[in-house]
Amino acid sequence: MDVLISVSESQLPMLSSFLKEDQDKLLPEITALKEEIEKLTVLLKNKEDRYDANIRTLSKLRDNNNTPFNDMIPKPFSFTNIDFLQVPAGLGQPEKHLIQNDYNINGSSWDKICFILNRESRVLTAREILENFYQMEPEQINVPDNLKKKNETNIFAILSNYSKEGKIVRFKDNGIYKYAFKQWMNEDGEIKKEYLV
Repeated sequence: MDVLISVSESQLPMLSSFLKEDQDKLLPEITALKEEIEKLTVLLKNKEDRYDANIRTLSKLRDNNNTPFNDMIPKPFSFTNIDFLQVPAGLGQPEKHLIQNDYNINGSSWDKICFILNRESRVLTAREILENFYQMEPEQINVPDNLKKKNETNIFAILSNYSKEGKIVRFKDNGIYKYAFKQWMNEDGEIKKEYLV
């Protein structure tokens, strides 16, 4: 509800000064909140991607074992004993549809990264992955700057987080970080030469 107040002419400078001071305080708070929302949006997207990946994994586990998933989990279940799960052969490999030539525009950012690495069949920098993303989705080049930055931050965050989780390998080559699949490594833990082209 709007409130009408009566201000004398002599009080206008003081009111104006008060409002200006309030504005100066609000602006950095608004900016900080917007930045926080952007970070949370990226975090939410990463969690949703992981959730979707877990659903696909659970589905594969059910399909490959022909048993209810609950029967496959050691008791008591915790993240510390997840290594005891029977993992079907081929699990952890990129999804079949990602290896083929059908880029899924509605897929998760992780799916798109997997597709790009598979298509290029070589180690890539984060910037090269992003360039490939724009080749596959050129309409994303002309989106507003804040949305473009959000998309790029999301891809960088996934590469960073998933390399820490071991879903993808990050290593330095001539001082530049590059990304590869685990299966591209040899027994000595080095990237096979055919992927370093």
